[in-house]
Amino acid sequence: MTSKFLANYFIKCLLKFDPSIYYDKLIDYSRGSKQTLQFLNGQEEKEVTAGDIAETLSISTARVAKVINNLTKNGYVIRYNSEKDARVSLIKITELGKNYIEKEKNEILFKAEAVIDKVGVKDVMEYIRISKKIKKALKGDYID
Repeated sequence: MTSKFLANYFIKCLLKFDPSIYYDKLIDYSRGSKQTLQFLNGQEEKEVTAGDIAETLSISTARVAKVINNLTKNGYVIRYNSEKDARVSLIKITELGKNYIEKEKNEILFKAEAVIDKVGVKDVMEYIRISKKIKKALKGDYID
C-alpha cells in the first residue's frame, strides 16, 4: 500500500504544477460554444437542428438552446427556417464563426506544439501514458 507521505506529496505536486493553465483552454474548447462551432464548421452542406447538435455532442437541448442564443448574439451562427418545413429551425455557422473557431483551434495547437518542443516527444508520450494510467486508477480499474 502507498504511504501517506507519498500520497500527500503527489497531491501537493499536482496542485503546484497547476495544469489548468493549459487545460482550461482545452476544456473550454471541447465544451459548449466552441464544441458547437467546431461541429457546425464541418456541417456546412447539411441542415443542422438544435436536436442534431444535442445528440451529436451529448449535451442537453436546454444547454444547446443557451449556446445557440449566445453564438447568435455574437454573430457566429445564424438561425433560419427549413425550406422543407417552416416549423423546423436550422443553425448554420457564419464566416465570423468559422474564423473564430479556426483561430481558437490554431492557438491550442500552437501551445501544444510549444510544449512538445520544450519538453520533448519522448517525455510527452510518457506523460500521456502515465496520465492514462492515473485516469484508470481514479476510475477504480487498478484499485483492489
